[in-house]
Amino acid sequence: IRNKYGLTPLHRLQDIYCDADWVFYADSQQLVPTKELPSNHSYIGPIIWAPDVPFPEWWGQLDHGKPIVYVTLGSSGQVDVLPVVISAVKSLSIQVLLASAGRFSSKDMPPNVFSCDYLPGDEVSKIADLVICNGGSATAFQALSCGVPVFGIPSNLDQHLTMGAIASAGAGALLRAENVSVDNVMEVVNVLLGDERFRERAMALKANIESYDPATIFREFLENCLLKNI
Repeated sequence: IRNKYGLTPLHRLQDIYCDADWVFYADSQQLVPTKELPSNHSYIGPIIWAPDVPFPEWWGQLDHGKPIVYVTLGSSGQVDVLPVVISAVKSLSIQVLLASAGRFSSKDMPPNVFSCDYLPGDEVSKIADLVICNGGSATAFQALSCGVPVFGIPSNLDQHLTMGAIASAGAGALLRAENVSVDNVMEVVNVLLGDERFRERAMALKANIESYDPATIFREFLENCLLKNI
């Protein structure tokens, strides 16, 4: 398409992401810092979204005296790691809320695992002590916007990039999908739940995320563009 319209090819990934008249980063600058940012680039802040779905029937059965771990690999996580994750958490004194996105089901769920196809991730993150996800920005920022540490199991590039930044900030941990085993999942879960520093760093990022208002920033940008063109 670029050749057809006489445009030069884009060879580098950062050019493919950022070749535009205006570029907005749906990120926190504290979490993903940059240097010498071009004048047409700016941060809009994380865009938090969750599906409008009802709570499952088992929602009222939860024991809020035990740690709650929200697990979802979404539509793009490596779903074959879910049985390993479930095997790892079944012996822990926690409650697991599993949203499978319709990609996984089992008739033999452990008694501490509550599952369904979809959950309102923003509301679940509010009561969670830990979120296990594919490390991508959608679920990871849901968790951080509630001050909850993230255990990311990434399998593609954008998930690795997001989760790498979160792990570097001390607000979570990354375990590559190809390295998942019962033992190392148990170890990471215990570390993230047992060390309050992860929660503290996630809470610091929560405060930073709250300083952004993406809808207002983008609306004001559009209004200014329209005014300039009148």
